[in-house]
Amino acid sequence: MSSGPQLSIGFDYGTSGARAVVIDSATKTVQHVADVKWTAEEGYDSPQAWLSAAAALLDDVPAAAKARMARICVSGTSASCLLVERSDPLAVTRGPAMYNYNTLRESPAAAAAAAAALERVAPPLHTTLSGTSALMKLLTWHAEAPLGAHEALAHQADYVSAYMRGGAGAEIVTDWNNALKTGFDVEQLRWPDWLRGLHGGAAAAAVPRVVRPGAVTGAVGAAFARRHGLPPRCEVAAGTTDSIAAFLAADGSSGGGGGAGHAVTSLGSTLALKLLSATRVEDASRGVYSHRLGDGMWLVGGASNTGCAVFRQLGFSDAELAELSADMSESTGEELGEVYYPLAGQQGERFPFNDPDMKAILEPVPASRGEYLAGLLQSLARVEAEGYALLHELGALPALAAVATAGGGANNGAWSAMRARRLGVPVTAARNGDAAYGVALLGLAQPLPVAQQ
Repeated sequence: MSSGPQLSIGFDYGTSGARAVVIDSATKTVQHVADVKWTAEEGYDSPQAWLSAAAALLDDVPAAAKARMARICVSGTSASCLLVERSDPLAVTRGPAMYNYNTLRESPAAAAAAAAALERVAPPLHTTLSGTSALMKLLTWHAEAPLGAHEALAHQADYVSAYMRGGAGAEIVTDWNNALKTGFDVEQLRWPDWLRGLHGGAAAAAVPRVVRPGAVTGAVGAAFARRHGLPPRCEVAAGTTDSIAAFLAADGSSGGGGGAGHAVTSLGSTLALKLLSATRVEDASRGVYSHRLGDGMWLVGGASNTGCAVFRQLGFSDAELAELSADMSESTGEELGEVYYPLAGQQGERFPFNDPDMKAILEPVPASRGEYLAGLLQSLARVEAEGYALLHELGALPALAAVATAGGGANNGAWSAMRARRLGVPVTAARNGDAAYGVALLGLAQPLPVAQQ
């Protein structure tokens, strides 16, 4: 490696595009940022687009920085997965089924059979007992056509990481966080016995090896390193989900240090809540689950299909959002806020309640665009408050103490005031709300290889 501090690069895959952030391993300061947006031809659910984005983002990094790259880490959307050839993890056999793909709606007959089999063995209210869980997607695929011995499950982050480690012949490796909705026991840190009995062991045979988020899974592939000017000693670390990466960015560490009761709300295309808790909480019937965060703490949360994507659907530009928000108070639009339910995809909700048939409520439309926007902002603040109240009601401890905000809405002062009023706690902008920054931090969780001058 060339002289200078070693670097870590984080890749975050979201609903609108992919992003990469390079950070200095010593100071944790940002050295480079690059973005790729999905296109109509290659969208967020295209595996080829994921790989093309990784290549384009790396090509955007200056050669001198790539020569100092020590670690790569990837985050993807939760429960987004696909089936691949075991011997060649880049060869897709089925899928992908993305985070919002609801098996019960999209493939009802096969999903019903899958759900019946799962309900017979899984613990009550387990996080996999949801039409959008990765395990339900795996079992639905099996119900449609039996899993082949050659097929293996990969989450979005696993797929991209395998590409970086050489593609054909690379082992599929996942992490605690991505594996949660596939049924991994995050308390015992193993695949549960009840999973092994499903379909004669076919499901258990398809799931990948699981390691701690941030654990090194191997060096970059030789051809990949040559193609992108990376040192051969550059390593790939196990990743995480996009919302956990955003939490780590807001927290400013690779393991969460804000303390129990502190939370991060991600105001992206969808609305994701994460609350640091001393207790684990699970309730698949209402889309609630807990990720293990380091040792002894739990990141409890859920992700709603409401979110900022609705503003684009309704034609609000960034300039209009800023201009109209400037004239609002914390109580503007409260009445309409109790009526609207701004689903980003028009149908289907998963948290704070799970209803695949829920439809967006975006009417009545007032004459004033400002009134309309205020009502939408209040409705999103209402969903957020209902979400945190549910987490505490289900056993997350202690109660909510403070919320840091990541995403595009973090700097909207009027919206923050609306949210603080409903939540009853301080609401601030996260120190860094960039999930790609958070996953770059995660890449530094283990000691770096010794730099070669």
